[in-house]
Amino acid sequence: MECRYLYARRESGSIFQPVFRGMREDISSEECTVAQFKYKAGPSEVAA
Repeated sequence: MECRYLYARRESGSIFQPVFRGMREDISSEECTVAQFKYKAGPSEVAA
């Protein structure tokens, strides 16, 4: 499955405003992991 999203939070594992883009048949389901997410910096990750 392919989707786009506004941002993801590492702490909660949540994605915000996801939009389904369609099913993908060019890669296996084992290759689809949350490691592909681009995470938004949380309060503990922002430099003071």
